[in-house]
Amino acid sequence: MFIAKAVAYARQRPMLNVFACWPQDGSQHWAQCQCDGCKPYRFSDWNVRIANALAQAFEADPVLRNVRIQWIAYNECSVPPSKVVPYKQGKKLDLFYTNGAREYLAPMDSDLNRKCASWLLHDALRKRVNTDCKADPGDDDLAAYQRLESVLGYLRKADYRGNICLLEYVNTHIGYWLDLPFMQNVLTGPWPLEVYQKDLQFYLAQGINGWSDCFDWPNDTPDPFWNRLLAQLVWDPYADVDSIKKDFYGKYYGAADRVMRLY
Repeated sequence: MFIAKAVAYARQRPMLNVFACWPQDGSQHWAQCQCDGCKPYRFSDWNVRIANALAQAFEADPVLRNVRIQWIAYNECSVPPSKVVPYKQGKKLDLFYTNGAREYLAPMDSDLNRKCASWLLHDALRKRVNTDCKADPGDDDLAAYQRLESVLGYLRKADYRGNICLLEYVNTHIGYWLDLPFMQNVLTGPWPLEVYQKDLQFYLAQGINGWSDCFDWPNDTPDPFWNRLLAQLVWDPYADVDSIKKDFYGKYYGAADRVMRLY
């Protein structure tokens, strides 16, 4: 029924070139069937099974054969599947990996991000959700670097040929996760430039060819400099930041270039 409805929905929307299939936001614990046939599968296994079924159905449909399927590694589904591999090596699939459990002021490829993030130590709910309710999770389950590497290792073993897009969170979500009312309306960006650029270079080296954000501040309180810099570095992670700054301030502020750059 789900696949039939998805096919009907996509056929009515010829503008689509990617069909994103995500579980609902928040924990999915106990949302899947717990019968003897279903219980052995992880949430991520079911996630990929649905994405595979969609990819097969779209491939067989002359109208939808060029539409890609996006599946998400999020919450319980961020733990790699144990039984299911992507259909046809994922050639019609795009993975959207959510990179929320990390130290934001240190690069991904750093000692700090090879340990459980300090703020995550105090968030029992997110530790359960991010590990699919694993008992006594350690750094291999919770640290941002190891979590990403476990997903990439799963994809390498499956000889994955699809796209990988990474979603970062540097925003007010942290205040909500920690249940800290005084932080829930605090904008925690922008990101340190050196961390942001190093991370983009690191992701590119890992074969990740897409980047997205879940930032509040570019939308709620747009920062023209940061939005410009972000776009330029996504386009070329090795671009010269000083050149981008010089170009931006001169064109955006004109005669006030020097004063605004100092500010």
